[in-house]
Amino acid sequence: MNIRQLQALKAVIETHTTTRAAEKMGLTQPAVSGLISSLEKTLNLRLFSRVKGRLLPTPEALRLADEANSVLSGFSRMEARAKRMGELKAGELKIATLPGPGLAFIPQVIAKFVEDKPEVKVHLHIRPSVEVREWIASGYMDLGLVEQPFDTQGLDYDLMTMRCVCVVPQSHPLADRSVLTPADLDGEPFIALDASHMTYSLLAAAFQRARAHFNVRIHAQLFSPACVLVASGAGVAVVDPISAQAHSKNGLVAIPFEPVIPFPLGLVRPMDKPLSLLATEFRACLMEALQPYTC
Repeated sequence: MNIRQLQALKAVIETHTTTRAAEKMGLTQPAVSGLISSLEKTLNLRLFSRVKGRLLPTPEALRLADEANSVLSGFSRMEARAKRMGELKAGELKIATLPGPGLAFIPQVIAKFVEDKPEVKVHLHIRPSVEVREWIASGYMDLGLVEQPFDTQGLDYDLMTMRCVCVVPQSHPLADRSVLTPADLDGEPFIALDASHMTYSLLAAAFQRARAHFNVRIHAQLFSPACVLVASGAGVAVVDPISAQAHSKNGLVAIPFEPVIPFPLGLVRPMDKPLSLLATEFRACLMEALQPYTC
């Protein structure tokens, strides 16, 4: 028994002739007759009696048709949903990201992405990069944004690098500079990430080469709270450009810093699990949104 046979059964019951049923189904009359005949053989049941040129369903046919209605309705819903999935209008997307971009930037990208996709469901998780990598490698998430360097085992990835900027309050004497260097920031109260973070060692080395005092007053775990501290007058900081942009409304000025302090990222996905059409489209949208921040 197949869907086409059930559709033919329903059409003949509704129209009482195979000719009108064929018109309704967009088939030839012999094709409909063949579907009914094959269904009768499969079930070993007589489904119709011919009375005065009309096909009248047997009680067995009517009971079968009642069952067929729910099957056909479910099939129609599945067919419609598959079509919407193919048009990227439906589906589920699981995204994990390190905290910085996950606090504002990625939610904004997601909001724009789902504007015309009312049936798309998105799960956004903010976790440390090491946990995001583990989730992606296990196939638990579709896409993840993590810091480099990272263990690539079990991962496919797109690599990109951002150039960090120096953030200062608008009222700061250095706020009108086009570029800031360690010499400009000699002795300035500084908010830096923890000493274990890659940017800390790069900044410390840059200040040492310039014979400038790297006056770290506060250590922060993330760029976002570092920006809040700068906006509150606690010092200056060198942060990723996405965090700087997110806090620009708080009166911060972002100024290029030299030498270049890179902040490398990876957009990762499972190696042994093909991306869905929806995830593939979101990956392209996220890469496009990240492009202005990369160097």
